Amino acid sequence: MVKMASEPKDIIRIDNIKLLKVISDPTRKKIIDVLYDKPLTASEIAKIISYPKDKIYYHIKKLQSNGILIIAESEIVKGITQNKFINAAKKFEIDSTLIGEENPQSTDEKNDIEIVDHENETVEEEVIKNTDPTEDDQTTTDNNPLLTSLLKAKGKR
Repeated sequence: MVKMASEPKDIIRIDNIKLLKVISDPTRKKIIDVLYDKPLTASEIAKIISYPKDKIYYHIKKLQSNGILIIAESEIVKGITQNKFINAAKKFEIDSTLIGEENPQSTDEKNDIEIVDHENETVEEEVIKNTDPTEDDQTTTDNNPLLTSLLKAKGKR
């Protein structure tokens, strides 16, 4: 017996940082992306996004508790309740104040979350650039006599 639970809303507005962080997680973004078309079980989601089935539940619960996913239908299979999940809305709209733009971003697929991706890519590039050895490392060791003597003892200076 299949029980229908809820129907998705038309639009959900993402208007706080906490919710934006929840949907910005790469695994959760993949989950959201696969649930636009039809309801899926946790096992089906895990298989589609190539993620361990035992770990997918954490992300599903996080999305569900924050109102991003809903249970579309429930079915008892071999004595176990099996839920099928779907996005809580057909479209997610990110409040423009959260992303520093004048026009709100909306999506019926992936656009809102991709904006966050681009910001993260920039940060990752900066981190990579800042971790490369540079001449600044030379200055740092010159200002630290202990480090300089250790490097000399190891023959690295």
